[in-house]
Parts: sequence; structure tokens; C-alpha cells
Amino acid sequence: MYFIDVVTSTSNSANEHIDWNFDDDHQLVNWATNAPHDWQYGGKDVFVFGNGRNGQLGEPEVIGRQINIPRLSSSFAGAQHVICGQNCTFIIHATGTVQSVGEGSYGRLGHGNSDDMQNPSVIAALQGYLKF
Repeated sequence: MYFIDVVTSTSNSANEHIDWNFDDDHQLVNWATNAPHDWQYGGKDVFVFGNGRNGQLGEPEVIGRQINIPRLSSSFAGAQHVICGQNCTFIIHATGTVQSVGEGSYGRLGHGNSDDMQNPSVIAALQGYLKF
């Protein structure tokens, strides 16, 4: 089981200020303490929460929204590894396929352009390089 937590305390828009607070920390620690099996490496379920402003949570219906309660993500189902960057997320599958999603500025998603991706997209340049 993996968790994607993209938290922000600042924003580009005056009406988009979002703070992670003590209650959020308490809920997260409580969950980790009471259900440690949910936090074990190597699961097949991915839960997402945090700021979905740039599509980095991989769920089109939450783009631009703050998700405060972890929710199961179908977009990352079967992921071997999930890596979070600044406003972007990378998914590595057991087959070696690598996908990215989120803000694409400066080519950060690896697709050879600066386009934002709101759905996980295969990074063609990495096909065949990773094997598990």
C-alpha cells in the first residue's frame, strides 16, 4: 500500500490558501498507529490525499481540489513504486513501465514537452530500462 501526500501551505491564488494543521497530523499518526498493516511496503493499493491543484494526485475528478481524507486511487492500481515530486507523481509498474502525472513545466514529467498531464501517461523514453 502506498500513500501520496502532497501538502501545501502556500498558493498562487489568494483564495486557495490551504494549511495542514495539527488535527490532520493527529489523524495521520492515529491511522499509522492503529492500522500499521496499511503502511507496509509492497502493497497494490494506493491512497491519495493532499493538494490536487496540478493533477499530481492522478485522479481527474479531484484536480484543483484539496483532499483531506485519504482515498483509494484507481489511477495508480498495481503500482510497484510511487515517487512524488514537486507538483508531479511518478508510477513504476512491475513490468518496468514508468508513468508520470501532474505539472509538466520545464519538462519535469519526462515527455519531452512542458504539458501538464491529468492522467498517468507512459514515459516512452524509459520503456525497457527498468525491470523488477
